[in-house]
Amino acid sequence: MQILVSDYDGTLNPFYFKPLFNKNIDGIKEFKANGNLFVISTARKPKHILNEIHNYSIPYDYLICSNGNIILDNNGYAVYINGLTESEIFLYLDIIEFLYGIKNIGYYDFEGNLTFDTPYSVRVDTNKFIKSSSLKDLEFGMKISIFLKKISFFHQSNKRAGLLALLKKLKLSVKNLNIYSIGNSINDIEMLKEFNGYKVPYSNPYLLFYRHIPMVDSVYTLTKKLQHYNK
Repeated sequence: MQILVSDYDGTLNPFYFKPLFNKNIDGIKEFKANGNLFVISTARKPKHILNEIHNYSIPYDYLICSNGNIILDNNGYAVYINGLTESEIFLYLDIIEFLYGIKNIGYYDFEGNLTFDTPYSVRVDTNKFIKSSSLKDLEFGMKISIFLKKISFFHQSNKRAGLLALLKKLKLSVKNLNIYSIGNSINDIEMLKEFNGYKVPYSNPYLLFYRHIPMVDSVYTLTKKLQHYNK
């Protein structure tokens, strides 16, 4: 069995160039029909990528969303969420309270709904306007968004970490698997370096400088290449 992980925007969906997009989807169908797993890894939030998948009837086994923070199965159910722990929440709330005062706190799930379970993100209304520089030292491992008197925070992740989380969830050993990846952007680089990565000709110029990452002209071409290797 082989596993292929593809970025979505600009890779699997090459800027809505329909002929190549349809060809990529055909390649995925054949790849999966031969007993392989196909995974989409994207910076998009779950709701946004699911809309695309339904609109274009894209087959997949798993979705890694929000740059590695959320994983959905092929029914759209979350199988992994990189949620916040109590200690992380209390640490940030204590600092925010000390610096700016707190008027209101909201705990949200990955779909943006208020929750009483382990939250994916926390949003805080403060008493004072916020200086981003005062929270700079807290950004390690956390994504912080600031607007006027509002702060939200959730875990910082990446596509490499998301794929590792999926393999752990599936109880699969990296050493015993043929895992390949393909992308076109800067946020794909760590995944491409770790998992037999390929870039496409219309990649971000910075990614094109990585000469040791080979190039293929499309997802379709890569699916054909991998299936040829498997014979």
